[in-house]
Amino acid sequence: RWDEGEMVYCEAQLRFHDVGDFYGESQAWSNLGSLHLQRDRWTDAIACYKKALDFARTLTDRVGESRLECNLGSAFHQMGDWVSARGSYERALALSRELGDRLGEAQTQNNLGLLYYHAGDLSSAVEFSEKALTTFRVLSDLYGEGQALSNLAVIAEAHDDPLRAVTFYQQSIQICRELGDRQGEATALMNLCFLLFRQQRYDEVGIYAEHA
Repeated sequence: RWDEGEMVYCEAQLRFHDVGDFYGESQAWSNLGSLHLQRDRWTDAIACYKKALDFARTLTDRVGESRLECNLGSAFHQMGDWVSARGSYERALALSRELGDRLGEAQTQNNLGLLYYHAGDLSSAVEFSEKALTTFRVLSDLYGEGQALSNLAVIAEAHDDPLRAVTFYQQSIQICRELGDRQGEATALMNLCFLLFRQQRYDEVGIYAEHA
């Protein structure tokens, strides 16, 4: 199915190119980039996103440019190129603010929080994750709120603050249940159980493990 998808997007890109449809060609390159990203082919993903970004800039498509900068940030992030990832995320964040796109702003802040966590800058990780959480709550975006809470739980563990981590995991679990997100709930429950086990809170581990 992956190869079929790649073939379809490549054919679409060629067709759009032949008729001079820059917007369609940008979308095709973006779709190809996302396909490569899902297969952990980061170099290919980055190349496709950059081509899509060039078209978005030519078209003065600021919304598309913001989205593609965020996608580029994700590709660089997964590849471990923290500097390039931060640059793309910061450009996406600036564009989201310029456009008044609060959801895009929150999603990018959440990505930056996770990036800073992986880079070992826990203070910045907390700052951006908390900003994202606040905006997701203002927007009543439960899915985004759950993601931000999961990030904050992991960061709190790294900060050696198990009490806050437990609280964040519990809140994340509750949101996953509200959304019917069984996979997200199971992941948060498992992470919470591991944390409680390390804290030797074995009775609580047993209670939560029954629901994992």
